[in-house]
Amino acid sequence: MPHPLLFAETPKYADAMLSRVRNARDRAEEVLARAETFGDADAREMMHRIAWDYEKLARRLEMEFGAVGKA
Repeated sequence: MPHPLLFAETPKYADAMLSRVRNARDRAEEVLARAETFGDADAREMMHRIAWDYEKLARRLEMEFGAVGKA
């Protein structure tokens, strides 16, 4: 069985990883935009934390992709 890191060098894998990063960032933006429609400060704060979590996910995926791509 081929080593899993070899698949990281395929364009299909790169496209999938970039798509996941974009998706996480898009969701972060959507959540932030929706947060502004909330009248309740606690709800807005919660939505901001959710958006931050999506951004952290995007950063982790970028780091993972970079580490795998350099292996």
